[in-house]
Amino acid sequence: MNILVVTPYYPFDNDPQPEKTTKAIHYFAKEWVGNGNNVKVMHNYINPFFHSRIVENLFSYNKKGKINKRIITGIDGVTSYLLPMIRYIPRKNYLLKRDVNKQVKKITILLKENNFIPDIIVCHFPVSQWEIYDHLVNEFNCPSIITLHSSDISYLERTKNVKLINKVLNKGCTIAFRSTSLRDKFSSMANKELKDNYIIYSGTPERLFPIKSIDSYKKQPLNILYVGMLNKQKNIHTIIEALYEFKNRYYKDFIFHIVGIGNYESTLKDLVKELKMEEWIVFYGYCSRQEVMNHMVNSDIFVMISSPETFGLVYIEAMASNCIVIGSKGEGIDGVIINGQNGFLVKPGDSRMLLETFVEIFKLNKHDKQSILKASKSTSLIYTEESVAERYMEIIKNVTSQGSRG
Repeated sequence: MNILVVTPYYPFDNDPQPEKTTKAIHYFAKEWVGNGNNVKVMHNYINPFFHSRIVENLFSYNKKGKINKRIITGIDGVTSYLLPMIRYIPRKNYLLKRDVNKQVKKITILLKENNFIPDIIVCHFPVSQWEIYDHLVNEFNCPSIITLHSSDISYLERTKNVKLINKVLNKGCTIAFRSTSLRDKFSSMANKELKDNYIIYSGTPERLFPIKSIDSYKKQPLNILYVGMLNKQKNIHTIIEALYEFKNRYYKDFIFHIVGIGNYESTLKDLVKELKMEEWIVFYGYCSRQEVMNHMVNSDIFVMISSPETFGLVYIEAMASNCIVIGSKGEGIDGVIINGQNGFLVKPGDSRMLLETFVEIFKLNKHDKQSILKASKSTSLIYTEESVAERYMEIIKNVTSQGSRG
């Protein structure tokens, strides 16, 4: 099967790294190629014109005559093209008609050069490149799937772009979402119950899953872990506040390990100092992937209650590491984690609810604890890269067999 993937790429440094441009969908694409499909990925390299760092990048490319040249990569058998464009209005998904036409022409020429006629078009982040996607579907008259991410939903919420919402609904394509919470938000904005749609979750490499006995969970000392960016939306301050009460009212023999960097780090450290929690809380800064996995192996509880949160592979990695996981209620992991069965869910920002959850976990007997950990481990195995790519492929086969046009 010939699968054309259309996705944007937003660089945030002066030197684009094409070998990294397929990260959003690469683990899907490489599995599809491995199963005998032909995959071409078109990255619409959309540069914010007024972003000072990007302007330098644009001009340097113009001087070298490279701005209109395509960059090609072939990692894992996936052919990927990086095709530059300019976005003239910051924070607006507005593209000039002439630029859209040029971009579509570039893509069609590349496909013809490779004798590639798509059987299906898979478009990720469709909101930022709707006109390009629309033109391509009309050009090739083939079935299509659009997959909406957190940034798509956030943009539609912020701009209240009813016109674009209706375009998505009326296009006649198959709609997918990166989590159930995103689907629910879109359905609410559209004021319409969505009947035919899919959820496309992310996956994590199974080779990274550490081996850890369920019996290794212990009460003394209790190791609690957070991994992620240190910014306000992650609600790490809420975790610290809940642990402060946990220490004062229930149990003192624990350590909260915080892995990550971000602009909220100094605020969090000030809060720790204010609460005199230095003995119980350790900041590690940036850690490598292997160091993160080592932290997970040595932890009993993983907690992340951020909002918004599309999905978060770190949850799955923690579940695979036999941590009891506390996630965000009403966010991307809700529905994957079933409260009290394979983990726990807490409303983001609710320190009292989080405190009660810490206490509930602490009071679990061995049988109930092992039951949750076993269910958690089983859930994590559903979300390996191989498993999610296979399920995505089944969706693609289903859509192409129906023969619906975009």
